[in-house]
This record gives sequence, C-alpha cells and structure tokens, in this order.
Amino acid sequence: MLRGDCVAAIERTLSVANRLNALVNNAGVNDGVGLEKGGPEEFAASLGRNLLHYYNMAHYALPSLKAAKGAIVNIASKVAFTGKAALPATPHQKEQSLP
Repeated sequence: MLRGDCVAAIERTLSVANRLNALVNNAGVNDGVGLEKGGPEEFAASLGRNLLHYYNMAHYALPSLKAAKGAIVNIASKVAFTGKAALPATPHQKEQSLP
C-alpha cells in the first residue's frame, strides 16, 4: 500500500468509528519471488507487496492506537516460514498432496 492508501484507510476508519482500537496486518501474496526466481528488482517489489504495508499501516495508525491504548496484530501464513505454495485447504487433501 502506498502512503496515501494507508492514510486514507486510517482516516476512513476514524471517520466511521471515531477511534482505532486495533490494527490487524493480514495481507500478502505468495508471488514466488526468491533467489532462483526473479532478481533484485522483483525481490524489492515483493517486499513492497508483502512487508512494507505492514510498516506503513502501523506507522500511520500509531497516534490513534496510542490514544486508544490499542494494539497491533501482525499475522503471517505458514508459507512465510515454509516457503511452500499452493497448500491444500483441508487435512485430507494435505495428506494426499504432500510428499
């Protein structure tokens, strides 16, 4: 998210709710960019899509969160730790599709 998008999201929330009690960062995309796929430019773009918005939202939400004594919750998927893509949705499928 760009700066303007982050600021607009915070301002919209404050205009509706008059306060911000929590920020939940739970967004990202498994774009497959890594050492073998993509180059430095693609990796930097991947960071922008998957990491920098966490900072931007927290940065612009901080004054409102402090005023409300709120909290920030950052959520990452299993893929953030395993690097596996396209995992099945159910345990039954998981047993059949993983080696």
